Amino acid sequence: MPPRKKQRTAASPHPPRATTDQTLPPARRTTRAAARAAKSPLNAVPTTPPAKPPTRQTSLRPTTNAAVKRVLRVKGRLQSLPDLPIEIQLMIYNHLESRDLHHLSRTCKKFRAFFLNREQVTEKLWECARLNAGNLPERPPFMSEPAFIHLLYAANCHYCGTHGVRKIVHGYFLRLCASCYKEGTMPRKDAAEQFHKLSFSLASYCETIHRLAGNHVDRSLIPLLDGKNTTYGKIDFLVLKKPTQEIITKLKARQPLTSHAVKELTRPIVEEHELRRKHAESIRIWFEGQENKRLSQLKDARQNRFKAILKRLEDIGWGPELDFLGDDGLDNMALMPVVRQSTKLTQGSWLKVLSSLDQFLNDTRTKRLDTELRTALRLRFDALESALVAHYVKLPRDARMDCRPTYIDLAFRPECRAIIDVPTSQTVTVADFAKVVPTMVKKWETELKEQLTAYIRPHLGDIAQGVDPLTLAIAVFRCCSADSVMHWPYLLAHECSYGDCIRKYDAQPEDFKEDDVYTYTTKALNWQPPDNADYLRDLTPDLRESHDVPFRMDGLRRPEHALHAVDIMRTIVSASGLDPASATVEDLEQSDVWLRCEVCEERFPAHHTFAMSWKGAFSHHEDYGDSDARHKWYRASEDDMVFIRASREPKPAYQQSCYRTLLCCSLCPSFNAEASEGPNSMRAHLKKIHDIHDAEQAMHDGICYWHPRTHTNVWPGISVEVPKRNAEPAKAAPSA
Repeated sequence: MPPRKKQRTAASPHPPRATTDQTLPPARRTTRAAARAAKSPLNAVPTTPPAKPPTRQTSLRPTTNAAVKRVLRVKGRLQSLPDLPIEIQLMIYNHLESRDLHHLSRTCKKFRAFFLNREQVTEKLWECARLNAGNLPERPPFMSEPAFIHLLYAANCHYCGTHGVRKIVHGYFLRLCASCYKEGTMPRKDAAEQFHKLSFSLASYCETIHRLAGNHVDRSLIPLLDGKNTTYGKIDFLVLKKPTQEIITKLKARQPLTSHAVKELTRPIVEEHELRRKHAESIRIWFEGQENKRLSQLKDARQNRFKAILKRLEDIGWGPELDFLGDDGLDNMALMPVVRQSTKLTQGSWLKVLSSLDQFLNDTRTKRLDTELRTALRLRFDALESALVAHYVKLPRDARMDCRPTYIDLAFRPECRAIIDVPTSQTVTVADFAKVVPTMVKKWETELKEQLTAYIRPHLGDIAQGVDPLTLAIAVFRCCSADSVMHWPYLLAHECSYGDCIRKYDAQPEDFKEDDVYTYTTKALNWQPPDNADYLRDLTPDLRESHDVPFRMDGLRRPEHALHAVDIMRTIVSASGLDPASATVEDLEQSDVWLRCEVCEERFPAHHTFAMSWKGAFSHHEDYGDSDARHKWYRASEDDMVFIRASREPKPAYQQSCYRTLLCCSLCPSFNAEASEGPNSMRAHLKKIHDIHDAEQAMHDGICYWHPRTHTNVWPGISVEVPKRNAEPAKAAPSA
């Protein structure tokens, strides 16, 4: 047996409170021998006993009227309560609730012996406490008051005593931990098999035994627990092993097992089961209410703690970061383990929270500064674009005015960067750029024309003196996608199936890490997602991302491809009756010459024949082979031209659907109707802004024109079906 607990002797009263000038001897525990010796008159000591050392619950500091009064929590305040007269105790206990009596019964042996006594006074005391609580469910008649309160408030496993068990097995009125629940349960089908084995000896099937573990939940007389998925996806319920085995043992003891014996044994089980179901449901509803109340209290406590954390963060200068997070970011922050606690925020816990949130807050500050920089750069680049439009566009606008540099072409020039790369708090307006744009774009165009001339001049051959090589009709440029043909200056407005590929570049991670903040932010301004800091951190060596760069010569095709394109245009210009050495793009456009392919007409006599403009002829070369020998061009006859002029009707704006279709309004500095904006966007614009109701007539009058970036195949009238040779003229066919 374990040794008995040593008791304090009654002859040794508590010494008076010690003062600061007293010597404090070391404390020692009293033994039985010392207690008996202390009672002997021979060992009586007339002197004052030594003072008791101060405990943690007492204070040696003197109290004054000005001092703040505090209620000290001294241990042992209730130790004399059981010794009070029973009348006084009952007057105190009658004001308590069931939870209070339960806690007192677990405090010491005296309280336990008193409150768990089955006398009538104690039972009434528990009933009065349950009435004081007010919201408790009805007590089952087969449970005592202490047992019922213990079920409601004691979060301990009824098998092993593990604390913190919140789940209740309502059918059995038990609390079971996870391990006891697993070991103490069995599938309902296993219990049913054991019951069915007992009934096989009977002449007739016993329905009562079947109901003990039947197939239907509402007919089963054994309380069923939570279901689980079986191998075949069906739900199988669990039952407790102990009460199930008790029923089976009783049935086995009544051998031979007759129908009368089974009914006699199962009758009380049936009655108890019905009673359990009634009270189990009310207890379950009460527990759900208590759980919801607990969760609500925890939620309020967490919200109060989170508000206190936010208040302290604002006080130390993290307010801008909290505003940047927004509601969604704050919700994610509130789910962090160090923040999502229900305890009150103390100074010690605040230091722990601040240490845990340090990395998160610094990352948020980096994102905020990056976002502010991106926002400021977008606004400043918009102002730069407005200054470029004001410099190039003079109403009425034409396609030549849309061929101009973009913001990325000028963003890294010193005179432009000096205006843009300033603190985000500084305001930059269009007027700031208007002062430097004329000189800057002139210098930029001169440098670019020199590079383009050096690129295309070796492939042009002999040209007329005094002619700018870039203005020649044979001076064509191809991008890397090779799906469009461009002349100067229309290649400045280039956009193909890959976008503006001449101003795009695939980046490697090391390309960005070497750039300064302004450079890589400008290049990555249109990245998605916009969190540039996180994106750079997550880049892998194998990842390449396209970013914006100024107009680059590497975006054009290699020299051998440029030579091939020049040779095609030389053939087309020669077939049009112009001199390739001196004919310009304007000469080719004004000639209004249409061509027919002799090779295709002879090779495919059954196919339709077409007359094509120079753009259609160039596209025909790309679509039907790269060999010049396959295509021999001759000019369309006068009869063909009459037929072509009658058939060449431009498609109205609302009928275009190509993804690169862009129709421009010459009466506005910058309005363009995208195909993605809907088929009637240009029609609605003309009607609302300019009071023009006929969009087709506006196309004829030149009010609307195609943007230079529009793909060649989208342009109206690049090819028209014409009659075959030596055939009767047919009705004009629509343009292709």
